[in-house]
Amino acid sequence: MTLVPIVFGCVSYWIVGLNPAADRFLLFLLTIYLTTFVAESLGLVIAAIAPNAAVANGIAPLLLVFFLLFGGFYINNANISIAFVVLEYWSFIKYGYGALVVNEFAGRTFVGNDPVTNMPSTLTGEQVIRQLGMDSNNVTRDLVVLLAMGIVYRFLAYAILRFLRKGPRGGDLLPLSDTDASEFAAREDKRLTLEAAQAQRRTDAAKRKDA
Repeated sequence: MTLVPIVFGCVSYWIVGLNPAADRFLLFLLTIYLTTFVAESLGLVIAAIAPNAAVANGIAPLLLVFFLLFGGFYINNANISIAFVVLEYWSFIKYGYGALVVNEFAGRTFVGNDPVTNMPSTLTGEQVIRQLGMDSNNVTRDLVVLLAMGIVYRFLAYAILRFLRKGPRGGDLLPLSDTDASEFAAREDKRLTLEAAQAQRRTDAAKRKDA
C-alpha cells in the first residue's frame, strides 16, 4: 500500500504541472496516501461482510460511485441539499479532494483574460476554493478525518471477522486443525494429480494425431 500512491504521486504531480513548492508536493503525497489508506480499509470491511468475491465486486463499485457523487467532483459541496449533508460527510473522497484543492490553489494568483469580456482579470486561489464550496482552513481537519476513517474501518473489519462471521458449518472461523490441514492437503494433492493426468492424456492424444 505504501509504494503505490507514493510512486503514482511522484510521477503524476510533475507531469500535470501542479504547485512546484516542496511543502505542497509533500502534502500532496500525504493526502493521496491517506486517501488510499481509507479506500483499502473500506475494502477490508467489504471483504469481511461479503459472502464471496462476486458479491464484494458488486458492492465496491456501488459504494465508490456513491462516494464520488458526494465527494465534490460532480456536485459542488455548497449545492448539496441539506437532506444529503450526512451522506456528504460520510464520503472519504470529500476530504481527500478538499485537501488537494486547497493544497493546489491556496495563496496563488492567476492572471489572464476574462472569458466573457476578454479583458485582463485576476483570480486568486482563495476565490477558486470558495467557488468549489471549500474552506482553506480545513486541510488539517481533512487529513485527521482520513486517518480516523482508515483506522475505524480496519477495526470494523477486524470486529466483523472476529465476532460476526461464521465458518461453513456455522461455527467460529478458527485455524485449521492438524487433521483438517492433512485432509485439505490430501485433496489438493489429488486434484493436482488428476490435472497432471488429464494434461498428459491431452499431450499423448496430440502426439498420436500428429503421427
